[in-house]
Formats: sequence, structure tokens, C-alpha cells
Amino acid sequence: MGSGDVYLVIGGSGFIGRRIVEQLLQRGDSVAVAGRVQPRHDGVPFYPADICDEETVVNAIRKSGATCIIHTASPNSELRDLDVMKRVNVDGTRAVIQAAISQGVPRLVYTSSAMILFDGHDLRNADENTPVPQKPLNPYLQSKALGEALVLSANGRNGLRTCALRPPGVLGVDGDMMKGTVAAFENNMTGFQIGDNTNLCDNVDVDDVARAHLLAADKLDSQPEDVAGQVFNIASMDPMPFWDVAGMIWSGLDQMFPGKRSRKNPFVLGRTIGLFFAYIVEMISWLFGIVPTFTRGRVHYISLNWWFDAEKARRVLGYVPQYTTRQSIEKTLADWKEKNGHLIEAWAAQKKEK
Repeated sequence: MGSGDVYLVIGGSGFIGRRIVEQLLQRGDSVAVAGRVQPRHDGVPFYPADICDEETVVNAIRKSGATCIIHTASPNSELRDLDVMKRVNVDGTRAVIQAAISQGVPRLVYTSSAMILFDGHDLRNADENTPVPQKPLNPYLQSKALGEALVLSANGRNGLRTCALRPPGVLGVDGDMMKGTVAAFENNMTGFQIGDNTNLCDNVDVDDVARAHLLAADKLDSQPEDVAGQVFNIASMDPMPFWDVAGMIWSGLDQMFPGKRSRKNPFVLGRTIGLFFAYIVEMISWLFGIVPTFTRGRVHYISLNWWFDAEKARRVLGYVPQYTTRQSIEKTLADWKEKNGHLIEAWAAQKKEK
């Protein structure tokens, strides 16, 4: 991109957005952040914005002088408030698009998800030609699919060029995958496995995802228009069995917290039995008017294949992941250990007292 470019990262304080900001700063670019949470980066201009309020986004664009918007803002995928998902991922994305068009911003990169292709059936080496199902696995993915469609349909309006990137699972110390796996460890819930662990799953390192956003932003105004109006899978190219990923993380935590886990060899439940129990939980939850935490969709997620072809991103964007899945897990564990050293010290002291 040119030296006069200014990148406005919407959601730049979030898991992926923060890494995008860091990489832009590392290469000397002008960066600003818009969102609801002040970024950790010193010297980066911050503009408070609610993406559901178009005027606040317009204000951030005007004050920053943005020439490229990278829109990463999204609620937690585990959030159970369906209204919030729609408001942020659909209505909020629409507001960002309208703000970009009204202010003449030439480029918009959107963080979508490869999992919008997943509806409870195996995905093996799925590429960008795989049709988005009418009903993805859960409301979060449904809302992400709708947001992606809005971004792609906006391509070409008032000179705006858009594209969408589709990472699958994302590995990193602050990601949903790591948080959920750590929570299972802390609550001693690692003793059950659903499925036979032959299903391959795609988890890509957060730094590779961030790098892909920069590649896409750089090439959005390229000729011929190979990027504008397109979607790209940003995969690891190194799928692993689902429970192997969780097991590696738990083994790493075992070294930090020796003796914390009471059971390391899991009791294996068949996929069919898991679906039956999930159905019972869903019915009980429906009767009591609550949102279930254990669903058939969750069973599909942990027991079916979902891995993706990233050849298009390699060919068009020049995307090549820098980390294998194993390397990413090791890096994530090292980051977690550095961030949570006080917890490790407290556990060691507790063990010593005993």
C-alpha cells in the first residue's frame, strides 16, 4: 500500500484485531482503532465507536482519514444472546459498509469464518466454491454468513472494493479455542471424549490470520481484480484430529499444574450416544426456557471433519502459514504461561503446603 494509507481496524482491541494492529505497526503503517474498548497499543489513535451506530463509524473514518477499513469486530462465538449476534454481525456490518461508502473509503477487508460452511456434515478440504448452507451450524455462524454476504455485495459501490477472509478455528492465548480448553482443564472436565478422534479439524495461528488480512488489504486495489469481491479461506494447511489438539493443550497445562487433573485417559462416548444426550439436554432446556450449553451442534463440531483448502489464498494473496498446528499450540502455551505465571506460582505453593 502507499505511504499515505491509513488503516482503521474496527475491533482492533479484540483477539484478531489486536494482532493486525501490531503487524501494521511493525511494518511502519499508519493505524487507528475504532471500537468500544481502548487498545493496549501506546500512541495508536482510538475512536470510540458502536458499529451499530453508523454516525460513530463515520466519525472514526473522518478523524482517522482512513483509506482502508479492516472490520474484525464480532461478539464471542459462545455468546447466547441471539439479538446481539444479529445486531453486531449483520446490522453493525451494514452500518460499517454504509459509512465506508458515504465517506469514499476505497478498501474494506472483513473477517468472516470458514465455519459458515459447516452445517453438521463433514467438510473435507472444502474450498471457496463450497456453497454456504441455508442454515449453518448455529446462530453465530448464520449471522457471520449474512455479514459476509453484505460485504461482498457492496463491492464496487462508490468505488469501494471489498473482500472477506475465512479463518476456521483460530489458535492463540486469547482465542475461544484456548479459553474453552483451559476452562475444561480448570473445571476437571477432560475425562470425556465424544467421537473416535479420526475427524480432522483446522486450527490456524492468530498471527497467520492477521498476516492474511494485511496481504488482502495490500492487494485489494490490484489489477486485474483478483481480490475485490472475493472470499478466501485462511486455513492452517495442517489439520489435526480434534482431540489431539485439546490433548496437546491439556498436556502442556499438566506440566504447569502437576497433579491438578484427576483423570488423563478419557472415557470415550460414541458420536451417536453424544447426540442422544445432547438432544435430551436441549429438550430439558426448552422446557425450562433456558439456552442449552451442550447441544447437538456442539457434538457435530467435536466429532466431524472440518478442514479447508487455502490454495486460492496462496495463489492470489501469497498466503503461506508460518506455523504448523503443533507449533501454534506450543507458541500459545508459552504465551499463556507467560501471561498466567501468578497462577502457576500459586499452584506450586499450594502443592508445597500439602
